Amino acid sequence: MLRLEVDVPPLQVGFLTTASAVSSLESLRSRSVEFVVGPYTLRLACLADIIKSKAAAGREKDLASLPVLRRTLRELESIHVQEEPKKAKPKKRTHRTSSRK
Repeated sequence: MLRLEVDVPPLQVGFLTTASAVSSLESLRSRSVEFVVGPYTLRLACLADIIKSKAAAGREKDLASLPVLRRTLRELESIHVQEEPKKAKPKKRTHRTSSRK
C-alpha cells in the first residue's frame, strides 16, 4: 500500500492506493465525490466509505475520529432528506354509484 499524507493544519489529506474494508478502488471511485480546486480535479471518497475504512483499519487515531464522522454523516443524511422534493400525494379516488338502472 502506498500512503502519502499532507498534514498542514487544519487540512489533512491522504492519498491511498488501497483502503481497508473496500472491495476495490473502482468501487470506491464509483461512490466518490469530485471537487475542482484551482486547475486540479480531485476525488474524495464518500464519507460512508471513509468511516468503513477507518473502522476496519482499527488504528487508535482512526477509531478516535469515528464518533465525529458518524455524527457528521447522520447530519448530512438528515439535511439531504429534508432537501428532497416532496412527492405529490395521489388523489383519493371516490367511488361514485350510479343512480341509473
